[in-house]
Amino acid sequence: MSSTRKLKSWLHGFASYTQHMGVPLLWRKWAAITTISGALERRCVLKTAKGSLAPNVFVLLVSPPGVGKSVIINEVFNFWQKVPDLRIAPSSTTRAGLIDFMVDARKIDVGGTVPVVYHSVLCASPEFGNLVPQYDNAWLNILNDLYDCGTLFSDVTRKYGEIRIEHPHLCIIAGTQPKYLDNLLPDAAFGMGFTSRLVMVYSPGGAYTSLFSNVQKPAQVHDYLVEDLKAIGKMKGEFYLTPEAIDLWEALARESFKPIPEHSKLQHYVSRRPAHLLKAMMCLSAAERDDFRITEDHIESALRLLLETETAMTQIFSEMVTKGYADANEETLAHVRETFRVNGGKAIQETALIRFLVGKVPNNQIKQTIDLLTQSGQLKIHVLNGGIRAYSPAGK
Repeated sequence: MSSTRKLKSWLHGFASYTQHMGVPLLWRKWAAITTISGALERRCVLKTAKGSLAPNVFVLLVSPPGVGKSVIINEVFNFWQKVPDLRIAPSSTTRAGLIDFMVDARKIDVGGTVPVVYHSVLCASPEFGNLVPQYDNAWLNILNDLYDCGTLFSDVTRKYGEIRIEHPHLCIIAGTQPKYLDNLLPDAAFGMGFTSRLVMVYSPGGAYTSLFSNVQKPAQVHDYLVEDLKAIGKMKGEFYLTPEAIDLWEALARESFKPIPEHSKLQHYVSRRPAHLLKAMMCLSAAERDDFRITEDHIESALRLLLETETAMTQIFSEMVTKGYADANEETLAHVRETFRVNGGKAIQETALIRFLVGKVPNNQIKQTIDLLTQSGQLKIHVLNGGIRAYSPAGK
């Protein structure tokens, strides 16, 4: 821990501070990552063979209603507000509104030999639909450009006409429901760049928390979080991996940071997994110290977090309203693979598989769906004691 920090880790401090809010821990971890990411803006980067990578993230919290998305996203907003000079966009904004806000967010970094102009905007939106109200490929491409933190972004707005934004930077955390994603994103969208840039963090619900106990949050922890976040907000420089961390990264990269998500909708997301990992590693380093050093522990912690997130991610697609039998087949295969993995190689019983398919295909098609997957060699049948049928992925 840096001698200037009050907390051993900002992430752990934030998780502790929010533990009685009834919000799932996985969300609280990503909320902390996003808060740190926003405070770092694009002043801090990690140089790689492919270029400089900023630590900004697009995090989407996904769940049924009433799980606590707004609660934790508002905490991110509140902490960002405590850091001087951060520009936080309105939680409900249009395409034109966000671009105009980014134009106004102009800053000049005079810390180097040559002043550098950049435009950094942070967005904490409890409703993703306020930011992306409908599928608009042009708008999503703009978000892609802003995510990539290039040297120049150009667009045409009503307020300014043709605009040129030097060194743009955008960080987003938003909340949504699986059904909204199903209505918003056509299948083709998962073959494009925007969804691969999203870290979709799913939770079915949080543990019960009393509404009347632990009402008062620990004031000292809050003050330490604010003080340390302000220190993070002053960081400027380049992150670097220690030699031992580089060795570990190379070893993991050769194995593609397995296990690799297999769902077809995550095919293009998989190609960005290394970038998501590197961004999380930068934030975990900044959470502890201001020397920009990334260690083996940061790599291992970031990978554990990402794997936990990906394990839950396929549930998003299971809860989306399926658009046809092909989707139902894909969701069924993904469900069997994930259940098989989580249960340590134990086949899923037919009754459980039938319950999964209820509502995804007409009831009179459920048995045919299972038979089709077994007859095509994608699922393997097992007969358990008592003649109970069970299923595993083919070859397992």
